[in-house]
Amino acid sequence: MKKLLITGCLILGIFCSCRKIEYLFVPAPLISKSIDLSLYKNISYNAPVYNNVSATVQVTITKISGKNRKIVWKHNYGPKQLKQYASSGKPWSQKILIRNVDEKKETLEVSYLLVYNIKGTVLNLTSDTLLIKGTDQQAINISV
Repeated sequence: MKKLLITGCLILGIFCSCRKIEYLFVPAPLISKSIDLSLYKNISYNAPVYNNVSATVQVTITKISGKNRKIVWKHNYGPKQLKQYASSGKPWSQKILIRNVDEKKETLEVSYLLVYNIKGTVLNLTSDTLLIKGTDQQAINISV
């Protein structure tokens, strides 16, 4: 009876330790992340001073894993005069789906470069946002 009990305990111990080892080597399931991107102007820009001002928005989504960075999506909006951009009441919207994200090892970063051109003078503004882990969908609002 003792032999049977010891053998049972050994088998149970080996089984449990193999399950822990398997957990370390089995990759996490890959998920898809949905990003709702909205682009709009925050004021009317109807004054004559804005007639010669245009803006370009460059949006980049980067997958970060440790020290490695890989661009997974990139798009340029514009150049357009400021008054041509949509208002905040009816923004330009785009749904972006990034597949095969390993949330244990990877983070998604949404960055944009907003380039204003004022009669040949250029002003660059940047912003970076890390997406929240554990959520499948996130909204990014860009105001021109």
